Amino acid sequence: MTTDGLSVMEWRAASAASAGDRDAYSIPEWCRRNGFSPSFFFKLQKKGLGPRVMRVGRRTLVSREANDEWRREREAASASSVTEAV
Repeated sequence: MTTDGLSVMEWRAASAASAGDRDAYSIPEWCRRNGFSPSFFFKLQKKGLGPRVMRVGRRTLVSREANDEWRREREAASASSVTEAV
């Protein structure tokens, strides 16, 4: 089977290589970008500390904007905990 003239394996490889340019990431892609395991992602979600997600069909995605917002929130939380400790 091919997708746009590429084999499925070639398409997946090209898709993974361009993941940094995407507007949304799958959970495994988001975890790789942020250095987490998927199990840690789900722990964060359970505690209410994970990024906003969106459902597209059966897929769960994290938008680039949600990733940026999540990172700012985590940085602010870390900064305030350091400030309180000083």
